[in-house]
Amino acid sequence: MSWTTEQQPLRIRARDGSEVDLQLAFNFESIELGPVTHDRLVPGAFVSVAAAPGTGGSLRALAVVLHFRDLSESSEGQQAWDLAPASTLIHATIGGIDAQRTSRTLTLRYAGGEKTVVVGDDVPVAAMLGGGHIRMSPGAHVFITATRQRDGTLTAGRIYYGKDGYTPPL
Repeated sequence: MSWTTEQQPLRIRARDGSEVDLQLAFNFESIELGPVTHDRLVPGAFVSVAAAPGTGGSLRALAVVLHFRDLSESSEGQQAWDLAPASTLIHATIGGIDAQRTSRTLTLRYAGGEKTVVVGDDVPVAAMLGGGHIRMSPGAHVFITATRQRDGTLTAGRIYYGKDGYTPPL
């Protein structure tokens, strides 16, 4: 059984196990994500990095997503995130890389700021592989950005789904 955009709402199971109904925005996007190697992290690439406080005031990456297009106009910057306690999500361009034996230190640049984040070899790195309206099947792993409406309903503007059963790391 497949799900199509004509079927509203979309019911998802959240990370905590609860079920949530989502309406889809008229202009929603769906984007396929898949795992890639760390050598795809290069200066000039636009990324989203979930990070937690590290040692000595540094940031330690929890997950990295490479974008296939520059989304900096709408999402560049840093915000609180719920992947781990005190975590943040940074949308930025990689300005520089210092590669060590078991990690890479990324200098992330965004309007009004710059952060340094250590990306260990064990940190998942995913890339946007394609997009467009899709046919999702029950059980697909997704990451969804949504907005709560005044009436309490949630409207999804973007759905990231894992390629071939992959679980998006954010």
